[in-house]
Amino acid sequence: MTARAVAEAGGIGDILDATRFLLDLDLEPNAALQRLCRMLVPPFADSVQVAVSEGSLADGGGFEIQASAHVNPARFEVHQQLRERYRAVDPDDNSALASLVRGQVVFQPHVDEAFAFDLSGLEEDAREQLRAILPRSTIVVPLKARDAAFGVISFSLTDDSGRKFGEGDLDVAVEIARRVAALVDSARLRAELERSVALLDTMLQSAPEAFAFFDRDLVFRRVNDAMAEAQGHTIEDTIGRTLEEIVPDIAPGLNRVLQRVRDTGAEVVGREFRRELPWSPGEFAHYIGSFYPVRVGDGAIVGVACLMRDITERVRAEQSRLALESELEQARRMQAVGQLAGGVAHDFNNLLAVVRLRSQLLRRARPEDAQLVDALLVVEQAVDHGAALAERLLRFSSDQSDGPEPIDVDGVLAELWPLLAATVGERVTLRVDSHARSRVTLELGGFEQIVLNLVLNGRDAIDGTGVVTVTTRAIADPEMVELVVVDTGAGMDEATRLRAFEPFFTTKPPGVGAGLGLATVAGTVRSAGGTIDLESTPGLGTTVRVCLPRLAVEPLASEASGGKDSPRGRGETILVVDDEVEVGRAVASALEDAGYRTLVAGGPDQALALTASAGPSVALLVTDVVMQGLSGPDLASRLRERRPGLPVVFMTGHADRSADLGALLRSGDSLLRKPFAIAELIERVEDELGSAGRSTVDDAAKLHS
Repeated sequence: MTARAVAEAGGIGDILDATRFLLDLDLEPNAALQRLCRMLVPPFADSVQVAVSEGSLADGGGFEIQASAHVNPARFEVHQQLRERYRAVDPDDNSALASLVRGQVVFQPHVDEAFAFDLSGLEEDAREQLRAILPRSTIVVPLKARDAAFGVISFSLTDDSGRKFGEGDLDVAVEIARRVAALVDSARLRAELERSVALLDTMLQSAPEAFAFFDRDLVFRRVNDAMAEAQGHTIEDTIGRTLEEIVPDIAPGLNRVLQRVRDTGAEVVGREFRRELPWSPGEFAHYIGSFYPVRVGDGAIVGVACLMRDITERVRAEQSRLALESELEQARRMQAVGQLAGGVAHDFNNLLAVVRLRSQLLRRARPEDAQLVDALLVVEQAVDHGAALAERLLRFSSDQSDGPEPIDVDGVLAELWPLLAATVGERVTLRVDSHARSRVTLELGGFEQIVLNLVLNGRDAIDGTGVVTVTTRAIADPEMVELVVVDTGAGMDEATRLRAFEPFFTTKPPGVGAGLGLATVAGTVRSAGGTIDLESTPGLGTTVRVCLPRLAVEPLASEASGGKDSPRGRGETILVVDDEVEVGRAVASALEDAGYRTLVAGGPDQALALTASAGPSVALLVTDVVMQGLSGPDLASRLRERRPGLPVVFMTGHADRSADLGALLRSGDSLLRKPFAIAELIERVEDELGSAGRSTVDDAAKLHS
């Protein structure tokens, strides 16, 4: 009688249906196999065993028994002992090994004792014990996956039942083996996948790049720490949620990219985007992301993988570089404009010098003509304003600084008023209310920069029409001068206000502002021992309050030195040299009106020629500093070679920060800045003549020798 017939006669029903039902249950694989073995014993076989190879048989690997059952449980211990025996026998001597190695079914209706085990060398009692449990009929079927055998399932009948396997049993055994192989292979693949996933998780968690996997519904299914941190959430909070729930501010744009990758299978690499940090409003993080479709074996897309790299520092460095390049380019343009302004101011000062000197000479010549005198005074006031403008141009054109000096705050604001009014434009009303009546110690250019930057910032904050108000006042305790600039612009929120003084921080569009204005102002104020504070309310405007240490009020030099009689010359000869002919003539006329004799040269070469020829003695040289050919200092050096100690008064329409002028000031020579008054000219001439001793004919002889 066959095993199948016995099983059916015993009421088990269809063995295959029972097997299918059992293996389809949601059981742990080893537990399912063990229950299968117990179900098949004894209805189908006296012994069932599922074994999986532990490694390469060539390297000494053997079987790892996953499940087994025997009709006589007392003999199971013997089966365990025989396990070790399996490891050592040749495949030709063992049906299980033969089935595994060759990948073929071994069907033995009648088992030959010699084929199963080599019993030689054993004592008779041991041989009898082994014979009692030896299978008399066996079916060994390899467990295969992807055309490779990885284990076996063996069915055995012993003397206990007196049965044997038939051809019908072989078909049943092969089908059971196929289903068992599928279960075991699936469990092995699942375990391998879990190990791979665990390794992948470890690698991803250690990676500096942010990683996320989205399923087809664009739901987060896996993220690493870097991705969770970038989003401001934990991994647990992120898994199972959508972009709209995690990063709603950038979800629309990212979803479009994810949908494109999911629907088309096309990779998207190197997409840059940014998002505002939820924990730091106004501050942005920058990322570069790449998106890849995730496919299964049949090519179907099951989701999208995303890799993101934080490039915030790189972007900030690039922004800083661009800002610095912009500042450098602006500096170059300003340098060119400054050079042009310096040249214009120089020529303008020469013109003003002629106007002032001629006006004063005319007033001295016609003192009885009151109407003329009044008109000339108006002209001279215009010269004063022009001189102040030229001074500003010269200061603008210079890349050097005069250093800190006492500054009349209200006076500087009054001088800046025309420039400020023109700068803010017609749509913004500028109001200045200055009551400081005090001085501060600061570089003049630095103070002007403070005022200009604050006013321009106020103007830029106004969209449409508005008002910028500048006020000053003195504070008694502590002794400070307060400068306040208020605008009626858009204002700023608290996060922006806190960063307003940061270098390169700007709310203006790219290319409009470099973010250095307020930072520069704050640096200038603090370096002068002052304080700066900013208050702002969105929609209401901004107030910037600057406090600078106040100086005691001192009388101006012009106020303290009034009433002195103008000195008079005694016929000394003065050489006047200027390549602007009208300037030279005006200076000579002023000197002659004061009692001096003059020689006028239109340049250094003519001056040298005049002094080389016979003529009156030269007691003093009055020369322009910057001329064609030799400079004023070089001309003075050439003449002093002939007459050591020749006194010199230099004139300049340039800024007094040039290298030549700096050397002059160090040497103690007199310097007059155009346009100067006749009184200043005569006073400097008399000072130099008095210091050097009045000129003599002997001195002249030395000059002409």
